[in-house]
Amino acid sequence: MSNRSIRFWVLGLTLVALGIAFLLFQTSGPPARPLANSTQNGDMNSTGPTDSRPPLVVDAFEVNSVIARNRIEVSGVLEPRREVVVGAEVPGRVIDVNVEEHTPVETGQPLVRLDPALPRAAVERARASLLRAKSTERLAASEVARQRELASRGVASAAELDRAESQDRNAAAQVEEAQAALLDTETRLEKTQIRAPFSAVVSTLELEPGAYLNPGQPVATLADISAVEIEIGLSDREILSVKDGDSVQVFVEAAATPWVEGRIVHPGRTPDAQTLKYPVAVRIENPDEALLPGMLGRVRFEIGPERETIWIPRRSVFAEFDLDYVYTVEPSLQGPEHPPHATRRRVQTRAVPFRPEWLEVTSGLSAGDRVISSDLGTVREGRALKLRLSAGPQSIKTEIPLAPDESAAQGQRP
Repeated sequence: MSNRSIRFWVLGLTLVALGIAFLLFQTSGPPARPLANSTQNGDMNSTGPTDSRPPLVVDAFEVNSVIARNRIEVSGVLEPRREVVVGAEVPGRVIDVNVEEHTPVETGQPLVRLDPALPRAAVERARASLLRAKSTERLAASEVARQRELASRGVASAAELDRAESQDRNAAAQVEEAQAALLDTETRLEKTQIRAPFSAVVSTLELEPGAYLNPGQPVATLADISAVEIEIGLSDREILSVKDGDSVQVFVEAAATPWVEGRIVHPGRTPDAQTLKYPVAVRIENPDEALLPGMLGRVRFEIGPERETIWIPRRSVFAEFDLDYVYTVEPSLQGPEHPPHATRRRVQTRAVPFRPEWLEVTSGLSAGDRVISSDLGTVREGRALKLRLSAGPQSIKTEIPLAPDESAAQGQRP
């Protein structure tokens, strides 16, 4: 055999030996640990994961169940509680304008005065007519009494008595007619003073002395803003969850105190033909008149029954391949003297309406679980941890008004 062949066979055998040695190394188990260590720590398979690195300091919180209700929010424009256009009821020339635009008025306060000369003359004529009617009535009553006395003696005929009684009835009717005419003229005289029908603010008043008004012609527009209202529309399912008198929260960005309390008044029972929404009026008491018509408001409703659920901060959730995960804190199986470790857990979540910083967990977590809320990019499965515990969401009933800092964060117009 030549030297070249011998070298070839030696090289081949060497490569085969190396391959066999590599396979034996891959399939062989870990080296046996000393008996003393085995006796002290027990079987490694029963101790859980180990990590020789120092514990990672993270923030964590304990999961609590919360009491929540479904919440909806609808926008609308503030309107006066009531608004009316005051008009002239009798014709006449304006001689006085007693108020100005955008000023408050009280019930019965004069707004405009018309020239009373002609109505006052009509009152005097009606009074004179009433006096004449009463005089005629007295004369007719005397004639009836005289005819009855004559008839009792057989001197007057029955026809004459009937005629006297008829004239007496006619005279009584004329008195009533004269009294009605006097009342009509006195009312017309009173109507020359155009008064405020209720306490309000004068929205518009475009009138000057000397102008002539006809019956029905507008004089001023009055708006009662002691309370303001927002009319909104609710869907068929939403309308079934509200009733007259329910309390709601209203956000008015322009107001000094944005969050105010309102109540539902007269929820509609027939939908609007255009929007197919049910109209609902929300009334807000406004004693200091800080809320003005035209301001934009958002009405927040709590609808449906209370339910127990789990909320976690959005920052504690991370996504992989469109799936949501959290890291939970699990105790070490080696004993309480060893630090806890991180475990990745799949969760299913959905957004919490109007609370963007929270997610509702529908599956994957239970009350009492501890969840990591910081350093998610550093945490790995099995990593030893040192915890800074913080409070999770407490039992929250969402009808409680939001805290001021949360209001500021969410107080944006839709």
